Amino acid sequence: MENMAIWLSQMKDGQQAIVSDVEGGRGLVEKLTAMGIRPGKRVTRFCSMYMHGPVTIRIDNVQLSLGRGIADKILVIPDGLTDEDPSCSGRAA
Repeated sequence: MENMAIWLSQMKDGQQAIVSDVEGGRGLVEKLTAMGIRPGKRVTRFCSMYMHGPVTIRIDNVQLSLGRGIADKILVIPDGLTDEDPSCSGRAA
């Protein structure tokens, strides 16, 4: 397991990580906190769209899509791949 922090946008589909930090202003931090994205929370990157489109993640059994610019401000510590089969074609339940 590697303890090097990377940006959320750099995670592979199906990979899990722990949120380490948010590199943004107070407004962004508050918005992400309200969405459940804060240091210490586990996230799973579900999928991303081609050509720098949104990054879809799962956190607390909720699926969220974040713009690439936002995903580039969230530092995570990855911990490997899940057994899930990520698919961008499905919709959140």
